[in-house]
Amino acid sequence: MAAILFSILALLVIVVYALLKRLTTRASVQKLGLFLASATAVLIVLAWIGNTPSQVKASAARSDKASTDAHNAEIEAANAAGKATREKDNASKEAASQAATNSAIAGAESLKAAMRNPASFKLIEVSVMGNGAVCYGYRAQNGFGGLNVEHALLSPDGFIRSENARGFTRLWNKHCAGKAGADETWVIGRMSGSS
Repeated sequence: MAAILFSILALLVIVVYALLKRLTTRASVQKLGLFLASATAVLIVLAWIGNTPSQVKASAARSDKASTDAHNAEIEAANAAGKATREKDNASKEAASQAATNSAIAGAESLKAAMRNPASFKLIEVSVMGNGAVCYGYRAQNGFGGLNVEHALLSPDGFIRSENARGFTRLWNKHCAGKAGADETWVIGRMSGSS
């Protein structure tokens, strides 16, 4: 239907041009006629191709919608990838935290087993440091029956050192003294039976 209307309009423009050309020879009318003839030719081509201006506009709208949909899909994919990365990071942090807790429990159990009177061993402070070191403060019975407050360190390499071990002060200062870690006293004490 649109093609027929464009064809009729084109013929009408050509007839008007021919009439104007016969009536006058002025240059401005000739330029107007040339413009009308060019516009008519474009309309005829569009009509025969089947792309009316409304179809061209609809095609552009579909193209814009497809572009927007593709952009939205890219954003959703990036969000999903970011969420997966965050979940993976959280799982890694949880696993590392659980490993540090298990290590701290094993260290407390080793300290307790090394005491003269394991039943007297009580944890008073356990700090798990970010580098994997665990700093212990504990009370235990000495050889004379009195209770001493002492410290021990589970180093990141997995060795337990107590106050009477060689090099303890240097390691304590490096990993524990004046540093803040996660206070795990209650958890480690309960899990190791040393609270």
